[in-house]
Amino acid sequence: MQKLAAKSPEESQKVEINAYRGERVAFAGVGAPGGSNDLVTEHGFYLRVVNRSGKDLRPQSVWWEVMICGKILQVLPENKIIVIEVEDKNWKIIQTG
Repeated sequence: MQKLAAKSPEESQKVEINAYRGERVAFAGVGAPGGSNDLVTEHGFYLRVVNRSGKDLRPQSVWWEVMICGKILQVLPENKIIVIEVEDKNWKIIQTG
């Protein structure tokens, strides 16, 4: 993620969207605005979180931070979006508030 965040807008346009597809990764992030499992990372990336069960994995809190582990489906570095598929068991709540 640091490598992607460090790229200039021109360099970001050159990264192929399937360059990281299938890689298993772990991220920590806080809940994104709206009613979804999506996250925002410390580097400003928006993680679009997909889970096969379709279950709402969010804790019942105003603010929350989680650690997820999953498989990258797509990376859109120009827009700072990463689509990741996670299994419910790989969604770990770090803190809530």
